[in-house]
Order: sequence, then structure tokens, then C-alpha cells
Amino acid sequence: MKLNRSLESYFPVMPGRTRNLRLRLARTLTPKNWPALVTLGDAVHYVSELPEDQRQKPQWVYAVAVLDRAAISGDENDIATATRAVAAALGRE
Repeated sequence: MKLNRSLESYFPVMPGRTRNLRLRLARTLTPKNWPALVTLGDAVHYVSELPEDQRQKPQWVYAVAVLDRAAISGDENDIATATRAVAAALGRE
């Protein structure tokens, strides 16, 4: 799954639903050699810039899926889950 295109091209949203990638992560994450990840959109952009083989790793595939869910639902628990998933994936780099 290539993520350097828009998230919508990979995960279409049901009619009447939208993604809010401006929502803040549960906490700021700081990848090596990259600006701080503050929003869901920052995290999606970071993942989209990873090399293809790295994006295909299970931890990043899962992180993208939960980021998508959080962006659609806006639910605090979904955002916390997405933040933990991205943090865990960053920890495996």
C-alpha cells in the first residue's frame, strides 16, 4: 500500500463521513530526523514519506489503519490508540 498519495485513495470514506487530519495526537511524538508529529495529519504525512518496504511492515500498516479510524471518528480513545500505534512503530525503527 503506497501512502504518498492521499489517504482517501487507500481508505475511501463512507458518504456523509469525513476525515479530520487536523485533530491532535494524544501526545506529541518526535521521530528521528523529522519534525514533531502533533496532529493525525502529521503522522500520516510521516508514514507517507517512509520507504515502501518500511511502510509495508505490520506495525506501520496497523498504524495507518488506526490513524484512519481516528481521523474519521474523532473519538478520544481512537486517537489514543493511533498515538500509541505510531509511537510503537517509531520505537521499532
